[in-house]
Amino acid sequence: MKKHFLGSLLSGVACALFLPAMGPISLAADPSGVPPPSGKQWAMTFDDEFTQDSSINTNKWNGGAGGTDWCNLNFHGRTGGGYMFGETNDPCGQHYDGCTLSRTNGLEMRSSGAPSAALQNGGTTAQNARFIQKFGYWEARLKQPHNTHGEGMGLHSDFWMHPIPEGLGSPTERLPEINVGERPTWDANLDKGNNQIYFGIHDYGDHGVRHDGAYGGPHGTSPLTDLSADWHTYGLYWRDDGSGPYGSMQFYLDGSPLWSPYTLNASSTNMASGIYIFLLLDNDNKGADWKDNPFCVQYVRVWRLEPTNRSTPARKVSLNDNAVGSGSFCLARPLRSGPLPQNRAGGRSDLVCSFPAAMAESNKRKLNEHRDERLTSIWSSLDLCYLTGNAN
Repeated sequence: MKKHFLGSLLSGVACALFLPAMGPISLAADPSGVPPPSGKQWAMTFDDEFTQDSSINTNKWNGGAGGTDWCNLNFHGRTGGGYMFGETNDPCGQHYDGCTLSRTNGLEMRSSGAPSAALQNGGTTAQNARFIQKFGYWEARLKQPHNTHGEGMGLHSDFWMHPIPEGLGSPTERLPEINVGERPTWDANLDKGNNQIYFGIHDYGDHGVRHDGAYGGPHGTSPLTDLSADWHTYGLYWRDDGSGPYGSMQFYLDGSPLWSPYTLNASSTNMASGIYIFLLLDNDNKGADWKDNPFCVQYVRVWRLEPTNRSTPARKVSLNDNAVGSGSFCLARPLRSGPLPQNRAGGRSDLVCSFPAAMAESNKRKLNEHRDERLTSIWSSLDLCYLTGNAN
């Protein structure tokens, strides 16, 4: 069993985390290749580093259609959970079938056909979603299933987003649907080639009529390469740029923009509360080797833009760690959000604390014993930071 570390210091002891006087501890805050506009900075709002997780974080992710009302909606005569995810038994339950974790690949998703492997962080309303955001940048580092000899045919992976409208009777009304890297198994040539992925938005068109393929299309690297041969970053930039009531969207692959920004239709009122994330692996049962051919996700990260001159004083952050002691705290300033830089071994860099002079040497040694353990997540807001981790 993994042991949580650095949750707290001994009672009554304070330490300064990442204060300017402590030196060059930096956080890689920005999305891959996407600098913030002038006068703004990126602040991370969601982060799951699957390579550092020992189990699926059920505080961040629902399984299948769990936690949403998809399972109760009518979709082509079937419940949304049954039609979309093959959940014929208990379609409203939390199902994490086919989702496993690896230190190298992170999240590995597999499906024999039914049910699908699916994670999402939605809810029945925007208020009870596990995570939902309006405007910002969404990014995932993915490796697609391989298909050199047909062993990946029909393995339908997708990193996609939806809004959470309320009072609608069918998932088909829950537009826009934003696909930020969907394996195009419906096209035999693209499925076989495995070197282009579908980026697309199904939006509302004129008079509120559904408009499939309103923006995007198949795209790959330049020159085209097998998308299963290496890791790639897939991104969505949702700008609050005044181009329309719900702004514009643009896709990114490995930090490079694809096409020009697309202005969301004014009929897309579902977007008023933001969007949530899906990770999905369907199996269309075309003979794929699904057991040894997963869809892999190393991380999912989300940022929002904030003014660069925003400043917040240090706050006392309550933490908890059985390895060091409980009921104590650290002083923390808002961080330049993001994952900690990787060390040569591929793990997270050490956490650094400045120790008060009055702190007992034995307690300092106890803290230092945990400095080489990897941080599993870092979350930052305008006010405070929260750190958790696991031992190797």
